[in-house]
Amino acid sequence: MINTYSVIIKSPAILEKVIDELELNQSADQLSQKITINSQENSQVFSLTVQDSNPSQAVEIVNTVSETFQKEIKEIMNVDNVSVLAKAEIKENLAPVNPNPLLNISIAVVVGLMAGIGLAFLLEYLDNTIKDEDDIKRLLDLPLLGSIQKISQHK
Repeated sequence: MINTYSVIIKSPAILEKVIDELELNQSADQLSQKITINSQENSQVFSLTVQDSNPSQAVEIVNTVSETFQKEIKEIMNVDNVSVLAKAEIKENLAPVNPNPLLNISIAVVVGLMAGIGLAFLLEYLDNTIKDEDDIKRLLDLPLLGSIQKISQHK
């Protein structure tokens, strides 16, 4: 039943009325992407959450969606047992849900390390310069006649 309610809440039949009532500048699909419905395990209770950049607008959207759903579900499914347990409220200590700076920094560090190590291996693999006598023997199949050693300059 909760899955049915979830589909109905995200349907244009409900969301269009919410958009008209709140005079929102977005489509039903855009509003639907902001809405998340979580059902409580082994119960007929579900929570409705909205993520928006404006906290007061998110509260208005949640409350309007729940009120509109409660009115319209009577006509859609002939059910009269839907009620709102708690309305959304703005709390005093607001903290953004997204983005999470600590998570983003840790992901960036891991991705940066992986990219750096991958680049180091790639450059080593593509490096085809001759570095010592063994490279000459292996690459050219020529005997080594002599070598010039590095001489340090001491005064």
